[in-house]
Amino acid sequence: MSLLSVKNTLSRDKYSTGRNKMIIMEERMTNIIIVVDATNGFCKEGAIVDKGIMQNVPNMVNLIKRKRLLGYKMIVVADNHKPDDLEFQRFPKHCIIGTEETKVIDELKEFVDYYVPKTRYSGFYKTNLAKILEKEKPKEVIVIGAWTDICVMFTIADLCNRDYNVVVPRDCIKARDMTKTEMCLDIIENTLGAKLVETQEEL
Repeated sequence: MSLLSVKNTLSRDKYSTGRNKMIIMEERMTNIIIVVDATNGFCKEGAIVDKGIMQNVPNMVNLIKRKRLLGYKMIVVADNHKPDDLEFQRFPKHCIIGTEETKVIDELKEFVDYYVPKTRYSGFYKTNLAKILEKEKPKEVIVIGAWTDICVMFTIADLCNRDYNVVVPRDCIKARDMTKTEMCLDIIENTLGAKLVETQEEL
């Protein structure tokens, strides 16, 4: 084999190796669904229960089932408060650590890949959510759950600040104060830069 042939072979091998590394990196990227506060304390029982959230649960289930077939993983971020949490100066006591209120609703619990306890509005504040996302390297993050005007919006803000590609289906989120829904959706779409779609069936 001539020297030129050897150089060409090495060059092809180097290109092939680099290409294989790129393919492996792409295969390791897993898209994510983040479900915010779809727990008993928000949906079924407790001082801040909002049973209107349950109206969106069939849409959430439909979305999650379809996307899991495509390899999406599901992360639940959920309130888990100490009894003396300062948040209770603004809201009634809810979702105390170790209680039934902190558990994912039955309709969704079979799909959970990660459960992230949180103590504030954003799913990132003093949690391991950032590390999970760094590990999974998602191309897309779909955010669903409650409430649009509090924890959903603050979690989306921190996702967008980290340059994730965020998508939000309107029929899978619910505001605490319904009069603020459109204002919050405008901020989510036009200020934070998330993609807003009308129904989960569009995804």
